Amino acid sequence: MEDENFVSFGEQGALLTYGSYLRLPQLLDAQHLESDPPAHDELLFITIHQVYELWFQQLLHEVEAVRDALLSTPSQQDGGDRLWWARHLMNRVHVIERVLVQQVDVLETMTPQDFLAFRQLLSPASGFQSVQFRELEFLSGAKALLFPIDWSEPFGLVMIEAMACGTPVIAFNRGSVPEVIDHGVTGFICEDVQGAVGALQRLDELSRPEIRAQFERRFSARTMAQNYVESYTTMLQAAKRPVLRQVAVG
Repeated sequence: MEDENFVSFGEQGALLTYGSYLRLPQLLDAQHLESDPPAHDELLFITIHQVYELWFQQLLHEVEAVRDALLSTPSQQDGGDRLWWARHLMNRVHVIERVLVQQVDVLETMTPQDFLAFRQLLSPASGFQSVQFRELEFLSGAKALLFPIDWSEPFGLVMIEAMACGTPVIAFNRGSVPEVIDHGVTGFICEDVQGAVGALQRLDELSRPEIRAQFERRFSARTMAQNYVESYTTMLQAAKRPVLRQVAVG
């Protein structure tokens, strides 16, 4: 008599396989290099960041469950189960975050020269454009973006991206920081670590809606485009002006 409870696995049952369950053909076809000829380390760069996004997805799944557990109405039936569940998931989040930090060690095996082989092809993409990362910041109650750079950052797109989310920025006084951050309005400009620590205590002085509004006034796509038009117009008008030359009188 045939066993009705028999379950076939893998290729033998032609139902579900390791590869089909994980969608491996689609997953392994998601790494498309921009460099031509292919730069050896670009695959590593793409893989690391795609793995980050997969972990971000998992973190969002866990943190949302923690939030729901803490906001749910306790009942006599569950007792302390919902609090235990929240602690259990937060422990998992902690372990995942350790894995994310350790991934940096892999990325650091790529030398600056290897990165420069394809870096220009990635512009204007930025890791801080990750929507899931911003969602995690929001769910985790991020207080501010810390930007302790020790070199002359020429633009600092990450600061503007933070301001777009209404997130204040605490940054060292280097490069473009004074041009991007309105001290005391969209964040704080500091000279050293001690100053940054002190600025953390002043975050309540800042208004997140005002930070977002300041972004709209200064860095929205419309504003930036208008500024470019005005700059180019000024340059063209200056080029049309007659050049007065000094003539030496003998």
